[in-house]
Amino acid sequence: MSRRLHLICLRAPWPDDTGGARDMLDRLKVLHQAGILIQLHFFTEGNTEKAIQALQPFCEKVWAYPKKLSLRNLWKGQPYILACRASDTILSRLSADEDPILFDGIHTTEHVHSLPMTGRKMVVRMHNDEVRYYRELARSTRNPLKRFYFFWEATRINRWMKKLPRGLSLGSIQQQEQVTLQATYPHVETFLLPPVIPSNVFSQTGTGGYCLYHGDLSVPANERAAIWLLKRVFAKLKLPLVIAGKSPSAKLEQLVHFYQHACLVANPTRSELIDLIGKAQINVLPSRTRSGIKLKIFDALQYGRHCVINSEMSASSPWTDSCDVVTDATEMAEAIQTNFVKPFTQQMVEKRQDRLLYWKARLDPVAELIKRLW
Repeated sequence: MSRRLHLICLRAPWPDDTGGARDMLDRLKVLHQAGILIQLHFFTEGNTEKAIQALQPFCEKVWAYPKKLSLRNLWKGQPYILACRASDTILSRLSADEDPILFDGIHTTEHVHSLPMTGRKMVVRMHNDEVRYYRELARSTRNPLKRFYFFWEATRINRWMKKLPRGLSLGSIQQQEQVTLQATYPHVETFLLPPVIPSNVFSQTGTGGYCLYHGDLSVPANERAAIWLLKRVFAKLKLPLVIAGKSPSAKLEQLVHFYQHACLVANPTRSELIDLIGKAQINVLPSRTRSGIKLKIFDALQYGRHCVINSEMSASSPWTDSCDVVTDATEMAEAIQTNFVKPFTQQMVEKRQDRLLYWKARLDPVAELIKRLW
């Protein structure tokens, strides 16, 4: 008998040009490979035709719903990230059968209280400890209106989480957040549900010609990390630095142009980004937050040579034992100087592959999901 699943994604899993989209697309693909028939629902702000065409090979059905970005949703009782994804149509489709549901992001749980829990399995895959994430956003912004909104949203998400129905399970992206979520919301069971770990390493041997920072630059935390890297590390190092990512701000563009040894690659395609990662000598990936798992590490280790990260980036993330982990700007500069002249050898590639297989054997999100949903 075929197993069917409703998978509700907070945004389109394709194109996989951000870590969150790639995380969802990888999970969709492995569930499809496991023989599960997927009814995919996702929310969007733009044209969906290409996304639907790209996703149809992995799904039994694909539905897209427009996000409701009206300011009225700010004044509703539930968090804005849920209110803008309310849809009578999706509720009707979810109510038409009793197939299990995977909510990919707490953002997608607007209708969870309208669905009967009797015998129906439901799992929420948390993309972050969202309460902590929004509080970090509030502390990092200088705009008083944004600060108020982020703190307010954190409060509403916390209130929403406390009211989640019993019988629901929370899949945490990393172990540290699993402990926090279980302690804060003990009425729902929490388990570890990490991203899909890749199978092979494709790192090139030899040396590359530059250092690389990459990420979705429209995310404030990633922009702050890039600015910190420029001002605190590469202002003194004078080694070539490439910053690549989606939707960089005018502020970041101006700052990069100030440094003659730095350049910006805006909106690279997935293949262009992989090429940049592979040709770099060092992937330099600091983080200014500890929430979630940054999938850019997986790309750097799978396709790149040396990888230097800070302790915030390594927190509770698998496979970071293949990176150089530093604690501050001085240590990061020293690690970059050391690795910039160190060729990447075949022995290093094989060691990284061994560590990859170790982590892949320990963390099997497909088996865990199947156990929880059927």
